[in-house]
Amino acid sequence: MKRDIADAVSVAPVRLSGDRTDSRANDGTLTVSCIKTVSGLVLFIINQEPDAEREIVFTAKERYTLDSWRSLSGKTLESHNEDTRKEITVEEHSGAEHAFQKIFIPAKSICALFLKKR
Repeated sequence: MKRDIADAVSVAPVRLSGDRTDSRANDGTLTVSCIKTVSGLVLFIINQEPDAEREIVFTAKERYTLDSWRSLSGKTLESHNEDTRKEITVEEHSGAEHAFQKIFIPAKSICALFLKKR
């Protein structure tokens, strides 16, 4: 995964819509950033919802497959890791070979999605 991020070409624009997606508002709980890489895109999604997963529907001018994704989540939004206590869980997920269209992002998580251009 490090290779994909290191191969970043540029930041890509993202348009976000739905409940609590306005980052300028006090109640915004979902943010998304995107970088273009040599092989595709990397989406960084932060879901600050305390109890609800978020459905992310992905549309793009080009077709992509979800190669893999990594999620970091905790019991609370204030969870953190220390030498003697690990509150953040890191999980690796494999992708799918079909065109990427949607995914559910767990509550209280940060996810990195690695998309490959088809």
